[in-house]
Amino acid sequence: MYAITVIRAQGYQPLRPEKSWRPIVSVVVDQHQHYEVNLGCDGQNPNLRERFIMRGADGHSRVDIDVYYQAPSKKKRKKRYLVAKTSLSLQALSKLRDTANPFKIPLRPVVQPSVHRLARGRTVSVSLVAMLQVPETQARLYVLQDSLTSDDQYDDDIKSLGRSSPRFESGSDRTSNFSCSSRAITPPVLPELSGIRIRRGYTSDIDDDRPLDEHVKRINDSYDSYAFTDNADSSTMVDVVPLAPSLLPSYTEQISVDNSLTFIDALVDSFSSYAELREARNDSEYERILEKLTSEWYFVGASLVALAGLDAAVFGFSSSSLFSVNTFARSSIALGSVASGIGIAIDGWFLLVYSGANAKKFQKFARDVYGKYLFFCISSRLPAVCMFVSACALMAFLLSVAWSAWPTAVLVMCFIAGGLISLQFIIYGLHCMVICMTEILRRARGGLMWCVRRPSNNVLEHNVSEK
Repeated sequence: MYAITVIRAQGYQPLRPEKSWRPIVSVVVDQHQHYEVNLGCDGQNPNLRERFIMRGADGHSRVDIDVYYQAPSKKKRKKRYLVAKTSLSLQALSKLRDTANPFKIPLRPVVQPSVHRLARGRTVSVSLVAMLQVPETQARLYVLQDSLTSDDQYDDDIKSLGRSSPRFESGSDRTSNFSCSSRAITPPVLPELSGIRIRRGYTSDIDDDRPLDEHVKRINDSYDSYAFTDNADSSTMVDVVPLAPSLLPSYTEQISVDNSLTFIDALVDSFSSYAELREARNDSEYERILEKLTSEWYFVGASLVALAGLDAAVFGFSSSSLFSVNTFARSSIALGSVASGIGIAIDGWFLLVYSGANAKKFQKFARDVYGKYLFFCISSRLPAVCMFVSACALMAFLLSVAWSAWPTAVLVMCFIAGGLISLQFIIYGLHCMVICMTEILRRARGGLMWCVRRPSNNVLEHNVSEK
């Protein structure tokens, strides 16, 4: 059966204005099994040995995880406030567990985060760190004491072991059923064949100091009770050893990922999250990408509204104002106004469609008619492009108006800003120029030395020929 252990909560502090508060985690399975745990002020679970066993649950069972806040008071009936929640199936939880154990369960904030405890431009990411124990097929292993009479009977027994639950059989106890856990079990192998000494009670979890489970002790006792003698029949060993792989998982999911990108794909990925969408495989990865895009749309939308307000304020300039507005300035402010309006409309559309979507709905809406995310990645950055165009147009308008009043200040400030922005390219160009001049001087010196040596050699040869 499934069992979950809550370890700690992360990122929940900005959801309440209090400096430190104790979250209450509630886990409900199929609306009839309920479990609660009170975490500390640091989000840690004080009792990690406590597990919530989900009886009668399967992969399609719905798990609702809620995080509450309860004000400390002496009243018997204290009111609770829901601050974060999520709802997913046990199958989705098992997929999250495939990456790591313990693993993170992303939660969706229900209330707006506290502005005083949240930095500007930073998003809230609430998650719950937990451990999930997934049941495996009950192990049943047949120990064949006598050699089989025919190969067909041997093949049928092996196939039946793959379909049924393996078990141990001995002389005194023919059936000994147990449920497997996540601990690794070393199968019995003859020491002369393997050359490795098998240690009793060895587990793969070095950080777990808990004692061995009861069924693991029974397995080790069964291994010790079965004696491998030197005069044992070799056919018996051939029958026992092939059964050991039945303890390992019989299913492994193979995912083939195509990492090759064409020129168009690489170009789109250079300014968007196209590669991340292509490589995403589970709901948590899609939700992380959607959260990043939603935060960008909120920030860009606020910036576009501010730029549109500045552009609208410029429309009130009259001819009797302190600064004169020429034709170039009017064209610039018109371009910025158009870009701000288009960007606000597109940004509002993306927020309307994707702000309340989950991972499945996001995958459905983001795919284009070709079944790819190419055109969505292009259009998702249009609000940011409009914000850049509007900002550049506003800069051109301000420079044009300031040029009529003080051209020298405009030139100096533009030169300083451009030099600082392109400082790395200026230094790289000077470095290449110095290397080129050094190489030219080295070659010139070599040629000069060759010209100086050549006449002296000719004079020596001439003297030797005269003698």
